[in-house]
Amino acid sequence: MKKIIFILITAILSTVYFGSTFTDNAVSNNNVMFNFSERNILDIGVSADLFAEENLIDLLDLYSKRNETEYVIDLNEIYSGLNGSNGLIRLNAYAESFAKVNLFGIKLALKADINTENKIEIPNEILKFISEGNEIGENIQASGSVDMNTVLTSGIYAGINSGNFGIGISGDLFLPLIYSDPEAYYNTYFNTENGGVGSGAIGEIPVYSVFNSEEIKAVSEEMILEKLYGNSGIKFDIDFVGVKNDSPYFGISLGNIVLRPAVLDKKLVAKFDISAVATDLLGTGEYDTSSNFSFEDTEEVNMEYKMPLKASAFVKLPVLFFDVTPFADVYFDKEILFDWGTYAEGRLLGIIPYHLSFTNINSAWGLETGFGIDLHAVELYIAAGTKSSDINNLFNLKGISAKINISVGL
Repeated sequence: MKKIIFILITAILSTVYFGSTFTDNAVSNNNVMFNFSERNILDIGVSADLFAEENLIDLLDLYSKRNETEYVIDLNEIYSGLNGSNGLIRLNAYAESFAKVNLFGIKLALKADINTENKIEIPNEILKFISEGNEIGENIQASGSVDMNTVLTSGIYAGINSGNFGIGISGDLFLPLIYSDPEAYYNTYFNTENGGVGSGAIGEIPVYSVFNSEEIKAVSEEMILEKLYGNSGIKFDIDFVGVKNDSPYFGISLGNIVLRPAVLDKKLVAKFDISAVATDLLGTGEYDTSSNFSFEDTEEVNMEYKMPLKASAFVKLPVLFFDVTPFADVYFDKEILFDWGTYAEGRLLGIIPYHLSFTNINSAWGLETGFGIDLHAVELYIAAGTKSSDINNLFNLKGISAKINISVGL
């Protein structure tokens, strides 16, 4: 269990990060927005963002039947609802915090963030088997893909405002903590023999890391800092915004300009074996389950890891009581990827910021709303929404997101 928790710990690790003001959600892709924080002398804060998705169960339907004493899960409905696609379980988490100062008009900050993305697919063949059943003695095997990626980033930022524009530059160390092989997969099986039913999943997932199997058992902050300075890559970002009436109204940036790639020097295998067996189904019925998980070292490697070059832009348009902000990010990876969306933001009574948004970020459609309270010295902001890789599932609550941000300063 401790080894499994390692992957999750990296998603919630406390870090030091700077960012734009929490109410400027749409332009957090441009570092210069940091220049316009209301707490202009000193600002300290933390933020966390979680996104979980599955495409099997309609959570909205489940919630509507919360007061019923029994709830029947229709396996045929689950399978037919996939329309031939694989089952999907996805968990992404992002943690950040910030500490900044303003020295003689120059904005300075230390910064870091950690991002983890995890996805597992359940083979459609297995779901069909569960839904439709099988003939006695018929067995089935299938494989599903696995994707794990966790990256830590830490660096410094400097920026200035000058009349009609603001400009900033940041330099960062970036360190992938764990990265699964792009071809990683696991095997699942179902069988019916001797009056019983057996099922399970077996996997040997190749992963790359800066930690060996023993270090993963007892990861500490000291170990992470040691790897950060020993294995990390170096990148920088350049950001620019146009300013009108002391407020930014458009921005462009070029980020993830890699000067040196990070190095993953350990190759491991994440082994797991999960099984469930039911026997004597026509008699007393006996059940047994088992599970095992471990990391094993395989070899020393020298795998380079680069973050994809990113170009970003936004424009702010005043519409009635809102600032409407369309934005776009373009990532130049093995293929060109796009994130885009629109935020509508405003304030009630000058101290209650709020927003509505429609986005497509990291291949997930999203609808989100949030609000907070901003007393200048203290700001709290919370947001919640629905997200899904399939826009048709957006209103079924098969994917949810939640954010919380806290900031204090002068």
